[in-house]
Amino acid sequence: MALTERHSRDIHNAIAEPRGTTPVVSRHSLSRTTTSEIIEEARASLRNPTRPYTPAHGTRDRQKNFILQPTVHISHEDYSRHGKSHPKRGTLPGRGFHHLTPLPRRLTPLLSHTDLSVRAPQTESHSHNTHLADRAVKKVSRNYSSAMYSPEDEFGARLQYFPTPNPSPIPTPPPRSTLQTPSAPAAHATMEDDDLLWNVTVRCLQSMINSDDISLLPTHVNALRDALNSQGWLRGGSNKIRERWKREHVMQEIIQWMDVAPDSQVAIAGCPIVMKMTRNERVLRHACKLLFKLSQNEDNDASFASFHVFESLTQFIRGLGSRPACAKQYFAARCPLLLYAIGTLKNLTHCEASARAVSEVGGAKDLGRAAAVVLDLNIASLPDDTFLLAVQLLGQITTTLRNLASSHDGYRNFLSRISESDGAETIVEILMRMLHVKVGLCDSEDVMINVCRTLSKLSLDQECLEYMSGPDNINAFLGLLVKYQSEKPLLVRICFILGNLTTTISAAHVHLRAGIPDLVSLLGLYMSVELVPDSDEEESDAVGGFSRGTKENEEVLIKLIRLLANIAVDLEAGKMIVEMMEIEDLVHLLSCKPVAEHQELTLNIVGAIANFTFYDFPRNCILRLRLDIAKDMIHLLLHPNPEIVVEAGRVLANLSRHADVRTLMAERRGTEVLTVLLDHSDRDVVYQASGCLMNVLVSGTSTAGRPDPHAVIILQNDGMLKFMEVIQNAFEEDDFELAMVVGRTLHNLCISSQRRLMNFQDINQLQELVCGILEAEDCWDASEFKQEKVEFQEVMERLDSVVMDYLEHSHETPIPGMRAAGSGPGDVEVEEWDARSEARDESIDRDATQGI
Repeated sequence: MALTERHSRDIHNAIAEPRGTTPVVSRHSLSRTTTSEIIEEARASLRNPTRPYTPAHGTRDRQKNFILQPTVHISHEDYSRHGKSHPKRGTLPGRGFHHLTPLPRRLTPLLSHTDLSVRAPQTESHSHNTHLADRAVKKVSRNYSSAMYSPEDEFGARLQYFPTPNPSPIPTPPPRSTLQTPSAPAAHATMEDDDLLWNVTVRCLQSMINSDDISLLPTHVNALRDALNSQGWLRGGSNKIRERWKREHVMQEIIQWMDVAPDSQVAIAGCPIVMKMTRNERVLRHACKLLFKLSQNEDNDASFASFHVFESLTQFIRGLGSRPACAKQYFAARCPLLLYAIGTLKNLTHCEASARAVSEVGGAKDLGRAAAVVLDLNIASLPDDTFLLAVQLLGQITTTLRNLASSHDGYRNFLSRISESDGAETIVEILMRMLHVKVGLCDSEDVMINVCRTLSKLSLDQECLEYMSGPDNINAFLGLLVKYQSEKPLLVRICFILGNLTTTISAAHVHLRAGIPDLVSLLGLYMSVELVPDSDEEESDAVGGFSRGTKENEEVLIKLIRLLANIAVDLEAGKMIVEMMEIEDLVHLLSCKPVAEHQELTLNIVGAIANFTFYDFPRNCILRLRLDIAKDMIHLLLHPNPEIVVEAGRVLANLSRHADVRTLMAERRGTEVLTVLLDHSDRDVVYQASGCLMNVLVSGTSTAGRPDPHAVIILQNDGMLKFMEVIQNAFEEDDFELAMVVGRTLHNLCISSQRRLMNFQDINQLQELVCGILEAEDCWDASEFKQEKVEFQEVMERLDSVVMDYLEHSHETPIPGMRAAGSGPGDVEVEEWDARSEARDESIDRDATQGI
């Protein structure tokens, strides 16, 4: 009873404590007023036992290597250094601590000097530096390390040349005796093999670190690689405790060796090994950054090649190229590593030999796979900062791919698929996908220019071109033309690609019809800049930022004109183009640009005019200036560039349908120049000159008083003899295409000329030539060129008929000043050979296949 009263009094005194003091007993315990009740509750707990609750305290936590302090906060960067983050421990009731996080304990060295000396015995010749760890103590600064690294890391300390990593907690390796038991002879043998491999690795590592001869470095590095490969450490290694501390020790020794070595080749040799031996993101980031900085110096290219860094980097990129679970994981962890690794390849692949080496180890496929992973993350929906990282990464990838496409036969790698699965994309298709609006990269000019530069190089291959066609791809190209109409480098590449797509008649012409108004308007814009008078040049510069007479403007004009000329091969598209009045400025542009200084521009303008003048209908705007065009073309027939001469002949052949142009050609000595060109050494020039003369002779009039002026000019310049010489050589060389054109021209010449203009001796020679060709049975019976031979034989038979008829009626008196040809009753009406439109069709088709 006294105990109960004293207990009640203590409770009363505790309740009466002043405010602000901590009560000894909580209020909910006041119901326990008797000892019997307390004993009854204790007996009940024994009948139904429960798990006791024991609060932890500071001493217990320290034994677990964690010190709980409410004021300490650990960053995520510290967690990542130790492999994984520890979950936050829950706060226990009544402990008074909130948001507590564990601190990692300080680690002991992985391997002591004594352990190393026992496991790696040294020879007497190297007794002065027996221990690898002793060499690592020498902290000699590199001559250029201060220039390379100026930023500060996340802890505020200045970065080392190559910071030593903080490895994950690893306990002291157990002694060998605890790992071997008499009951496990197989394990004992395996341990002996492991020790042997470890000793070999240590010797290789010592030889590499202690060698002062830099020329032997590749040999030492290859030996160490072989030793590490034999243990599987360059393929991820094992998770066994003994192998883990060995592998991490080797990695640390290599890092320290790179830190004290004075030559950059050491870093180039060591970084690939470190990148294969660890998964520590901080170490990998610094290794990739170091390689990137060293790759900026062209003098190091040979070292990168000798140490097989290309293969190591492509394998590293391949390992990071797997599809992530989410975009956040990819851009937080992998993106920084990929930026430096791919940036290193970008710097190295500027060299042709290095680009070829990267292609040989599958670098293009690995880069294409990395780009596909980024695109599949739906980057258009990412936050701005993450989207910028994606754009930056794709910029590095596309630049490197551009360098690889420039190497010899590099385009072959772009046709390979990024994986073996069905439906996998080729690298060309991945590049084309970047241009589509729905991907969200069209606003990134750098990515667009890199992609288009790569595609422009690949467009020279017909197989790659097949992946660039299609309505979606062509619409993407046209959209970029409109969006970046003032960005000349991008315009040049896009027009070049579209020009290659339209070199032959295909579905691309149909898809491009919708873009003809934009293309012609863009051409008119750039031509208007070049046609501005000198007095208005300053005003033109102020509008739109265009400058007159620049090389960039001329490049855009060349590619745009070439593209429109190729599109005009399609009949419907060609009619749409020539009805737009901006095309007339091509004639003015040709007149104002000196040919000697702008040969390529002149060639493309003349070729485009040749295609545009094919369309002979009233709404053709360019035919309004046909006389001015004809004068310019006659002048260009004398140009030393045979390509320009050929295109000028095509224009004159199309314009010769008009009587005023034929009259101009006779007056301005155009027919005479074409006859002289029959002696030209270039086969295409002779072919085009013959075709043009055939056209001007079709519609000529031959009366008793006024002979055809073109026939007179041709005969006065020995045109008959030149035609016979050309047809004889063409027949002997099996060039039936040229032989047919010359035969038709001779046919038109014979029926367009009065017989008194013809030399009887030349006619006899022509008759012998025709008979000799028709009697060459061996030629006609051969199976080669069967279709061409049939057409040529028909031409020769018709020419033979005209010649025989002339010989039967040649009795006319020759005209004064001309050679005698005999006498006769007059002209004989013979069907003329109208080959004008056929020649025009043929010339345009040739233009389409050549791609002006």
